[in-house]
Amino acid sequence: MIKEYERNRRVLHAAPGGRTEGMTDRQQVASILDEIARHLELEEGGQFRARAYANAARVVGSLEVPIETFIRSGEIDRTPGIGKAIGAVIREVAERGSSSTLEGLRASTPPAMFEMMRLPGLGARKAAQIQRELGIGSIAELEAAARSGRIRALRGFGKRAEEKILQSIEMAARTGDRILLSAALRFAESLCERIAALEGVDAVEIAGSVRRRLETVEGVDLCVASADPDAALARIGELGMLAEPRRGEPGELIARGERELKVRVRACEPGELPTTLLAETGSPEFVGALGEAAASRGLRLDPRGLWKGRTRLRAAREHDVFRHVGIPFVEPELRETAEYVSRRRPPRRLVAPESLRGVFHVHTTWSDGRATLREMLDAARERGLEYVGISDHSRSAYYARGLDLDRLDLQQREIESSRKASGPMKILKGTEADILADGAIDYGDEVLGRFDFVVASVHSRFGMGRDEMTERIVRAIENPFVTFLGHPTGRLLLSREGYQLDFDRVFDAAAENGVVIEINGNPRRLDLDWRLMRGAIDRGVMLSINPDAHSTGELDHVAFGCFDARKGAVEPKHVLNARPVDEVVAYLAARRRRAIRRVGRPARA
Repeated sequence: MIKEYERNRRVLHAAPGGRTEGMTDRQQVASILDEIARHLELEEGGQFRARAYANAARVVGSLEVPIETFIRSGEIDRTPGIGKAIGAVIREVAERGSSSTLEGLRASTPPAMFEMMRLPGLGARKAAQIQRELGIGSIAELEAAARSGRIRALRGFGKRAEEKILQSIEMAARTGDRILLSAALRFAESLCERIAALEGVDAVEIAGSVRRRLETVEGVDLCVASADPDAALARIGELGMLAEPRRGEPGELIARGERELKVRVRACEPGELPTTLLAETGSPEFVGALGEAAASRGLRLDPRGLWKGRTRLRAAREHDVFRHVGIPFVEPELRETAEYVSRRRPPRRLVAPESLRGVFHVHTTWSDGRATLREMLDAARERGLEYVGISDHSRSAYYARGLDLDRLDLQQREIESSRKASGPMKILKGTEADILADGAIDYGDEVLGRFDFVVASVHSRFGMGRDEMTERIVRAIENPFVTFLGHPTGRLLLSREGYQLDFDRVFDAAAENGVVIEINGNPRRLDLDWRLMRGAIDRGVMLSINPDAHSTGELDHVAFGCFDARKGAVEPKHVLNARPVDEVVAYLAARRRRAIRRVGRPARA
């Protein structure tokens, strides 16, 4: 169902010295164009060029063909938004893997600028103003200026903006140099494609925290198999995608990638790849526990192999290592702790994107989506979905063009008129309704009864205390028309921590009322946190992996939702939208009938 997911999981191989189609990933090109745009935003009068590069980045990122095909076909010269200058940059990146335009901009930009731009809520224009007017040269100087009240004196700022800057600095200090999994994975895949095409490389695999699908990571780890590991590392160090390459431990290359991303490559001989990959994927706790399990059977496990005395046991795959050690195979996502080595048997089958039969939580241009209803339905059908749940924002979400009752009538009419053309895919009418400050649901019962499902979400008053926020959400869950609790903690990774909740109470309420807890697949959310999922599952709470899609491409966010769910040991049986269409439609209809009976038939049901 999800093309991106299949691409993420493949083992990349290339004939020695061969050049693979799509050697430069379109997302790598888009990322470079986007970084050029961010640099240009800092220049006086550079906003127009910045917008042009940002638009070109979106165009390239949405291509459905390899970047080389896009160039060779001549389509690059005919595509709106890509002029002669930007086309030349794209061609250079496709050829070199880097851009001289970007290199020049990097050299002329004060290092502190991008540190400041990464702070949540600051952005390029404000960062440039602060640097220009106050001569700020570091985050430490920015913090000192904010604490002394100098920021609020700048035009367009004020006391509240100054307080937010201090909050952002504090959060940045806690998260360090971590980046989103989505950004790290995109770069890792692009780098793998470049490495796989090098002479003497037999295989390359993503390892480390990216392979474990941790929601934020400090860098990218790769394992490379070659008959001549040192020669392979030398060639990798010459790639334009990497800066400041240097040798670390024997068989190791350390470098920097885009946006200062840390990169570490471990090279080994082909026969050592399974154990090297295993050692470089698991957390120290997991690898240590697996080594102890091996020792208890008279074996020794190290990156070079699994040994019985001086004899290396045959291990063509990681599965063989687990078999020799006498432990069921543990999926990479579950190798964060030693739990599935020493205390608990791993699930036999984790949920995956191909497990999902449909999706909920989809927005269109009726509210804050960037694609029309028809475009979203066509994209869903192309992905082979059996059902799609449209859930534009409710009326209180004025910031997202939430639907008042008149516009809701028009939207639902369009959904009804689209149903025949979308067959056999089922279209479900829903809403993402705001949970108001007192726990009430935006729209009354007479309106809620018109929907097939209701996603209830918090979009305001995030600063409530733990008890007050828990009461608010529990009251919402107790509304009989609520089907899903949307993005349950409200977190935005690396920029906003989730609100404080008594999760025992929330999960108990969800279990008692049959409310489904959402796993929001937006890479900036990945909410519910995987560390909390066992608490919901153990209470019998059903989960749903939703994309929170605002464009056609964002339907694929369910892949990241699945990464999050797999870390939480979620199986298909725990997921509502892993069920077939008839079962889901019957389930939703039964809930709606019960809700209507409970409150009395809504006037417009």
